[in-house]
Amino acid sequence: IPTLVLDDGRVIHDSKVIFEYLELERPGHLPEDMHEKIIHRLVEVVADGLCDAVVMTFLENQRPEGSRSQFWLSRQADKIRAGIHELERKIRPSGTFSSLDFGLAEIATVCALGYLDLRYADYDWRSNAPSLLKLFDGLMQRASFQQTVPIRAYRRQSEKQNKKRFPASALASLRRTLMSRQAGLANW
Repeated sequence: IPTLVLDDGRVIHDSKVIFEYLELERPGHLPEDMHEKIIHRLVEVVADGLCDAVVMTFLENQRPEGSRSQFWLSRQADKIRAGIHELERKIRPSGTFSSLDFGLAEIATVCALGYLDLRYADYDWRSNAPSLLKLFDGLMQRASFQQTVPIRAYRRQSEKQNKKRFPASALASLRRTLMSRQAGLANW
């Protein structure tokens, strides 16, 4: 469950509630234009659906091998592929989903792709989604993303690609951040 631990120790969980909190604290992650705001919310729904399919796949794979439903796994794989395709289709030539350079749509998308990497590092979404890859790689340079990626995702991605995607200093910073339970709100 996505969780934000505030500096005072209070905990906010669920990505939608965390986003609402961040937007109240530091507005500007949703466009003012009603139509563009709807685009961001629709992208969020697709990203959430992608995460849901990853969770369903993970849970099904926890069952004993003979009890797993290949139909169910195939259905979830189709949802993951369709979600990635839809997100790739929605990105504008500017590399974002609207006139806003960094907002809910971009945050939800990169978080969903990061979660996919965490659970299934061998799944190759990158080769068929060059715009998503560019968005992902660009936003993963932000301190706010580097400080909130699970350590396991760093290791799995590095091992898979046989090269460092993130500098060692970022990993050390991530460990310090996780251990000190700092929210990192200022970086958003």
